Amino acid sequence: MLLNLGRKNWTAGLKLRPFDHRSETNLQAVQEMLNIAAEYKKAEKDELPPVKLATAKVGKQAANKHLEQLASNFKSSDIGWTFGTC
Repeated sequence: MLLNLGRKNWTAGLKLRPFDHRSETNLQAVQEMLNIAAEYKKAEKDELPPVKLATAKVGKQAANKHLEQLASNFKSSDIGWTFGTC
């Protein structure tokens, strides 16, 4: 095991990224969540008939599911950063 200490692959996982990079990533993630939340709120206000609603959502990701996924990724990466694994 001690012979593997000099290997790049083994030690690469132990190094932390600079906090500047982490803070930029956090800011971008929060801004993206705000944009998705605003779009979701706007979509809920604009109540369309079921036929038009079905055609309007074709090819688009559901805002509430996308927001939930982003929040989950954001929390897990922050927990990883706190424990020093990211």
